[in-house]
Amino acid sequence: MSKQHITIVGGGLVGALSAAFFAKRGDIVEVFEKRGDPRVHLQNSLRSINLVITYRGIGALKELGLWEEVQGLCVPVRGRFIHPLQGEEEFQPYGIKPHHQNYSVSRSQLNAFLIEKAISLGATFHFGSGVVGVDFANQSLMIKTKGSPHTHPYEFLLGTDGIGSQVRKALEEQMPPPNPSRIEDLGVSYKEILLPFAPNGEALLDFQSLHIWPRGEHMLMGLPNLDKSFTMTLYLPDQGDVGREDLTSSTGVKSYFNTYYNDVIPLIPDLHHQFEDHPMGKLATLYCDQWTREGNVLLLGDASHGIVPFFGQGMNAGFEDVYLLMKELQKVPLADLDLQQFAKERKIDTDAIAQMAIENYREMSDHVGQARFLLKKRLERYLERERPYYQSRYALVVFSDIPYREALQLGELQKELLEEFVGDAQSFEEIGLDHVLNKLDEVYEPRVRSLA
Repeated sequence: MSKQHITIVGGGLVGALSAAFFAKRGDIVEVFEKRGDPRVHLQNSLRSINLVITYRGIGALKELGLWEEVQGLCVPVRGRFIHPLQGEEEFQPYGIKPHHQNYSVSRSQLNAFLIEKAISLGATFHFGSGVVGVDFANQSLMIKTKGSPHTHPYEFLLGTDGIGSQVRKALEEQMPPPNPSRIEDLGVSYKEILLPFAPNGEALLDFQSLHIWPRGEHMLMGLPNLDKSFTMTLYLPDQGDVGREDLTSSTGVKSYFNTYYNDVIPLIPDLHHQFEDHPMGKLATLYCDQWTREGNVLLLGDASHGIVPFFGQGMNAGFEDVYLLMKELQKVPLADLDLQQFAKERKIDTDAIAQMAIENYREMSDHVGQARFLLKKRLERYLERERPYYQSRYALVVFSDIPYREALQLGELQKELLEEFVGDAQSFEEIGLDHVLNKLDEVYEPRVRSLA
């Protein structure tokens, strides 16, 4: 097999993983990244401090033989720990099986690790080299460094440069319509705050849980870090009863946390300083119809399907893009791969996870603390034990690799059945379990077998 020359724009997580995959194949790989080398100096960004790796991302890392090393950078997360405004705290496990756990990891550490591995496999990274234009007709990039801009030819171009992708922008500008992409604002902003570890080095919260303070339209979340600290993320609606306009002064911040997150205040001594110092981010979904051009250009990851973070699938969906591409390249050479068909099929699944991620925001911010939701979750755990073919929508997305579109379809059927099964019941004991299991065998099992 002849070597291909692969040019990758964007050295973030998906770009670095792509570089490692192609370099391991023996291809000649060059990566252009506008930021500095994260192995030399950690990025100063105060956003996206850590991420969650799930089954799909693990599968891609296993394909490269990297998962065991990456796992050493992670904190296992076994479920949600709910902190209601009123009532008792509750732990909600993700599932009933040992592998039903996610892994919290530092974005910068994982990025540095993947870059190091890609370089060790033969890839070349050009840091501080931002792509500011693409000439598809002449197959060249316009690169901006500290000196004068210069051109660089490419043979096969992979755009993994995020939701603000220059490669996607060039596709839209230079290809005939229709070639639309659109960004839909969720109407929610976020701010990240660090909850430190205790003076004795121990964690101040349960260390293997995703912590959620659901408050309806707004919520606070906490993910553990290796050093026993937590990355806390506050999600706020841009409009409504509680919004950003209420938090423009130290008095407003103090009043807000006293009202909604009073138990957190003693755990973060510099809360007010952090709140003023850290930037506010925006959440949006990118829908892109044009991922390819002429068999030698392809967008992957956030460059083609950026999503909101409420299923923990942004990075994992990008890693799965790379994994599925590599599986296709085990069947046919890159020159013979139908990129248009690959992108068309993949877009169906990425649109599905985009929809589910938005829906999951409402579940996490509000429903997780409601009695009816908790009753349905208890019934789901019972069904998972009694009927191995049944997995919750969350488990289908996060702990399996069935296509996202199928998880969406099964999730819609689950929603209908659970609503019917619970009915007017006020407690688990009031649910007719024999009827539930019979109906599940009759209606749900055949659907599972037909899809997956």
